[in-house]
Amino acid sequence: MKGEYFEIEKFKIGPTVRFNIHGRISSSTSFQFNDAMNLALRMGQNNMILDMRGVEFLSSLGIRTILSTYKQCAATGGNLQITNPPPHVANVLGMAALDTLLLKE
Repeated sequence: MKGEYFEIEKFKIGPTVRFNIHGRISSSTSFQFNDAMNLALRMGQNNMILDMRGVEFLSSLGIRTILSTYKQCAATGGNLQITNPPPHVANVLGMAALDTLLLKE
């Protein structure tokens, strides 16, 4: 879908990077999401929190980016957690069996 809304804000909090994500993580916006995650990893930022309270839609490409980023964080001694997912995002993560691995209460 052309012109879909997607925004990601990055905040460094000590050794952790927090991303506030808004809009749709779809096939047309997932490259922006993936680029933001890869840039953080290249900068050595391997402790991440993804605040997804503003996410309206999460595609399989978004899930792929999350899982890939999680694996890269873990491989370098870091961690990735998801916080504040709306019910529809938590449901998608649950269907992908990632909720127990990634969701932070």
